[in-house]
Parts: sequence; structure tokens; C-alpha cells
Amino acid sequence: MDDRQFENRVQLLKKSYERVPSEFNPEEVLQKLDDEPIQKSNIEPQKSKKDRYIQKASVWLVSLASVFLLGIIAATFLINEEDPQTSGEISDEYIEQLKKDYQAEREKRREMLKMEEERFSDLGFVKWSDQMIALITSEREVDRYTRDGSPEKLKEDYEDTIKSLMLPSEMAEELKEASLREDESGSIEFLTEYRNKIQSLQTVYNDILADYPEALEMNKAEGQYNETLIMIASKGEPEEFKNMVDTMTSQNLRVKVNEVTGLVSAELYSEDFNLLSEIHPNVQYYYQMMFDEPYLVAGSLRYSLEESAQKVQEMQYALLNVERDHNLYTILENYFSELFYELMKGSDQAPVFDENGVVKKEYQEIWLNLSSASVTAPTYYLLKPIITEMEESGWTKSASYDHLTIDDIKTALVLARDGKLTQFIGDIIFEDRTVSLSDSAFWDDIEKIYNEFKDSKYNLDTIKGMHPIDALGLLEYANKMDDPYVVYHLIDKSESGITDEDYINEYVERWTRRRPLLSGVDQLTFKKDSLNGSAQIIHWGVVNGENQGEPRLSFTMIYTEKEIWNLHLNYWFEDPSIHNEDEIPIDDDFMQRVHALYKNFAATKDEQVLRDAKPSEIVGLYFYTGELKDYETQYALFYQDDERLPTKEQYLKDVEQFGAEPIKFRELFKSISFKSDEPKEMDIDVGGYATLYVDRSRNPDEEKVKGFRLRNTHAGWRVSFMPMQ
Repeated sequence: MDDRQFENRVQLLKKSYERVPSEFNPEEVLQKLDDEPIQKSNIEPQKSKKDRYIQKASVWLVSLASVFLLGIIAATFLINEEDPQTSGEISDEYIEQLKKDYQAEREKRREMLKMEEERFSDLGFVKWSDQMIALITSEREVDRYTRDGSPEKLKEDYEDTIKSLMLPSEMAEELKEASLREDESGSIEFLTEYRNKIQSLQTVYNDILADYPEALEMNKAEGQYNETLIMIASKGEPEEFKNMVDTMTSQNLRVKVNEVTGLVSAELYSEDFNLLSEIHPNVQYYYQMMFDEPYLVAGSLRYSLEESAQKVQEMQYALLNVERDHNLYTILENYFSELFYELMKGSDQAPVFDENGVVKKEYQEIWLNLSSASVTAPTYYLLKPIITEMEESGWTKSASYDHLTIDDIKTALVLARDGKLTQFIGDIIFEDRTVSLSDSAFWDDIEKIYNEFKDSKYNLDTIKGMHPIDALGLLEYANKMDDPYVVYHLIDKSESGITDEDYINEYVERWTRRRPLLSGVDQLTFKKDSLNGSAQIIHWGVVNGENQGEPRLSFTMIYTEKEIWNLHLNYWFEDPSIHNEDEIPIDDDFMQRVHALYKNFAATKDEQVLRDAKPSEIVGLYFYTGELKDYETQYALFYQDDERLPTKEQYLKDVEQFGAEPIKFRELFKSISFKSDEPKEMDIDVGGYATLYVDRSRNPDEEKVKGFRLRNTHAGWRVSFMPMQ
């Protein structure tokens, strides 16, 4: 961001506080409202019904935290006002003044909208602001501000909260005075917040429209709802309805009647606030998107075929040129993919094929038009093979058409962004191949690849273009070597929405070795015909594992945009052998760990407390609860899916009636070891066996060792019922 952009951003932020009065008495306002007579209409709100005919706008649900970008705003805002709390303790009086000032700012916006409190409180950005003011003025947060020596941070957070109350009209006016036309990131931030506030208002306005069907009935012309009449408030309409009509245009909204369905809703319009000239050219289509969305209604095109095709081309151009690491890009990408897919596949109301199984002329023309784009555009790349195959068959069939999915469209967009759309994938990735896992040469090659990848500090170019069987072998080897960095780059993360930068450190920190993937397999086979995709965009293929010629396992390999094969896993269980323990003494240190576990677990019975406890510690905890006769806690240590386990009530009754004298754990045993069972292929909860070594110097008549059974669960190790039988 250059100096000019920074100055504009700061100016934009400062304006929000210069325009708002700094003094306000909310009690006086409330009293005034109470004193004024309320004009009641003879039309009462009608509660929403399932079959009512007012369509509520479909709005995007976005995280409140991303709406207002508090961190970014705080980083760029300059504090000019004198602050009595810039150092030292934060007084109770100061906090109360902040709360009072916030209520004044809040009430100002409610009055601007002439909106009842119940409706106003439903606005997403108001809910967020209310939550933030409650948080930052809470005793806990105030203590934190004081403890950190940053009372000025409290002021910054308060000012950010006030900014989050700004209405769209206020945002638009400030943008005109502090243009962002040279600031792409700033324009995206502005439009993200502006769109979310507009949609929040649309939701509440649509609720009001739905609650007053009689008011709508009063505004019909020739049997149809007339938006012009609706927007002219009349005496017979309810006060709340008239207030909505009076104020919504100031927020760039008005009532619209859908020409096809006849349904009434609040929609954005551009007669008053055309912001295009004040935002960066690359993001201007996002503003247009706000007027056009949604593009599909009830699974069908909202616009004509020709208009929809034009919008696909406009979206495509925007997506190929704008920054993509933000929420608006994802929204537009989804719109583009869904609309393009609808133009390709049609719907029940607008089928692609006629009664003879031939693609209709109007669809042929649309496809040909979309394919005339640049050779580096997704529409060209996806349509080229489809049109070729369709023309060869008289427009009746195409394998590429049959295989086309929304994921194909998204992948093509990603490749186009990276300049790789027209790049042919090398033959080595496609070749049929069979590998014997007993072949030492194969594993020698895998070890060489592993070392090169590790020595390169995990440079992905090192494994780019690797065959899927090699990728699977490398993953198996890296797991054996307990190397989470290599494993991370070879597992599919497409459904999680995470990126390498977002997640790799957390993944490595939480890593534990997994069970061998190729256990029970002696041969791997890959066939070209297992590849799935369309045109030249390969999405996935299958590596089959066999044992003595019989099919055993199938591994789905995902081909990523980085030209690396990743293994797709629904699950990959932890290798229980990582919990094996050699013989360790039952000494003071061991018992201190057991006592600490008991203290943390007994009060809450929170199973996560025991998640990382060692099997030996669970054994010690079991005996310790017995010595304390805390049988409720002891019951919580059992593997709860054990069919032999009685109810807690029955267990407590039995131990009270029949329970023997508890074993004194440390007096009887001197040491303990543990070994997990070898897991079967689909086992989730795997067992294990603790060996308890008897202190024969104290207990000469006892056996040398005793066994103790446990089970591994999603929350750690648990005791099998009757563990020593």
C-alpha cells in the first residue's frame, strides 16, 4: 500500500467518527419514546407460515468475525481524540461511559432505520457489535487490558465496534470522500462488509414483508403486486411497514417484484449509490454481483440463456484477474461454477436435449459462444472436446460431456489462474504399472526420492510428476520414518479447505505415526482406465492393492493443481504401537503423575483430560480410584462400548455389596510395561495388554506377573471391564 492509498484508508476510517455525535443520553430517548403515543394500524403483523408466498431472500451466511475485519481496521486507525485512559488502571467509570456511549451510537442507527428494537437486534452486524461491546467491557477483558498495560487497545477495540454499527449509507458516503479506486485490497474489504450489511438488512426487510401480507394486497394493480405502489407509503398501512418503505431506499434497497414468480422481496438497486467509480477496477464485478445474485432460483436459471452466458463470461474475466484470498472470490467462484454447469446440463424446466436426444439449438449456440473465449480460459478448455465430440455425433453424445462435473470447472479455473490450463500432463503419470512390494529396487527408489525431497527442504518440485504408485510408496515410507512433513504433502486436503500455510505447523505438532497402509498387500497396480476427469483435467485415479493375486485394497489418488498425487483418506488410524512402553518402575514420579490425573479427571469426568495419558498411567489411575473407593470415577475409566459393562448404578451397587478389599497398587507391584495388540484392518478401538510385575520381596506368595487389559479409543486408553480376568 503506497502513501496515497494509506492516507485514503485512514481518511475513510476517521470520517465514521467525525459524523457521529459524541454525546447522547439513551435514557432520555427511551423516555421520549415511552411518552409519545403510538399510532396503531388496524392491520396486525401476521406470523410467518410455511406456505406463505413471500419469498425470503437467500443470503450468504458468513462468519461474523470476517464481516468487520476488526484486526485490519485496528491496525490502520489513527487515534486523534484525547483519551483519559491512555495509561494506568482502567476505571469503572470509564467502562460505564463506554457502555453509555455505545448505546447512544446504537440508538442513532436504529432511529435512522426507524426500526423496532426487536427487528434491529436481528441485524447481523448489530448482533456482532452487541457481542463485541459486551466482551470488551467484561470484567475479564478489562483485567486483561490492564494486565497487558494496554488501555489504549481497549479504546481501539471500542472504536472498531462503533464502526461495525455503520449503516451501508454511511459507508457509501465515506467511500465517496475517501476513494479506494487505487486500492484493490481495501476495495475488497469494503465490499465484503458492505455486502454483508446489505444482506442483513434484506433478511429483516423480507421478514417485515412476509409479516404484512394484507399491506401487500393493498398495493396491487391488475391483480399483480405493484412495486411502485408498495414504495409509496399510504395511510392504511401499518407503521412498521411504512417505516421500512420510508428508509430502505437510503440504504440502497427497494421492494422488487419478480417478473416470473410474482414474489416480493427487498433488493439492491443502484439509482442512488453507484460505487463503481470509487473502487478498484479489478473488483468492480463483485459490486455487480451484489445486484445480480442469486443467479439460480429453485434450481433454474434466473436470467435468460443469453444473459446467463454473458454473466458467465464476465465472472470468468473477473476471477482470472482479481485477488483470490478472500471470501468474495469464493462466493463468485461458486456462482461461476454453478451457473456454467447449469448452462451445460440444463434443468427439468429447461432441458438441454430435445425429444430426439439432440442438443437444442439454443444450447448449441450458447456453448459455441462460450467456447470462443481465449484458449487460456476455462470455458474454452472445457467446451473444446465436448463440442468436437458432439459435432461428430450429430450433437447427440459426448463422453467429455457425460463426465463433466462442477469440480472440473473449479479445477480448470485454478489451473487457468496458475497458467497451467493448456499444459499437457506427462505420460509417466498415466502409464499402466504393476509393482511387487517385495522388490527391494522399488523401495530403494522410494528411499532415494524421500531423501531428495527432505534434503530440498520439502520443495514440491522434487516430487512433481511422480507416478501415483511411487507417491503411495513414498507416503508409506514417510509414515514409517515418522516424518509428518512428507506425509502432509501427500495426503488429500481438498475437502477441508485448508492450505499448506494454514495448517502444516498444526498438523506436524499433532502428528502421531499411523498404521501401515500396505499391510497385507504384496502388489500394487495402476491402470489408465481408472483415471477420472474431463478433457485434459485429471482429478483422480485408483491404485489397487493385491495379495497373492486377489484384490485386497483400493487407494484413491487425487491429482492436485501442483501436479502431485495425493492419497484420499476417509480415515487413517493411529498406529497403536506408538503407545508401547518398556518396563518402567512404579515409583514416586509415576504416582505423582497418577495423582495429577486423578485430580483433573475426578471432578469433571471430562474424557479429554485422559486423551494423552499413557496406558500405564490409566492402569495406575484405575487402582488408585479403587484405593480411594471412588467407584464413580473408576467406572468412568471403563471402555464404555464393552458389552459386558453393567450400568453405572448396577456397578456401584455391586461394588458396595460384593467388592473385595482394594488392591494396594504400589505395595503389590514394582513395575509395569505395555504392548498394544496388532490391529486388524478395520479395527477402530484397538486393545492392549499391560504387564504388572509383582514385588516378590513384599509378596512372595503372589505370581511373578499379572495381566491387565485396555482398549484404545478416540479419547485415549480405557480399562476393559474385569481387566485382570
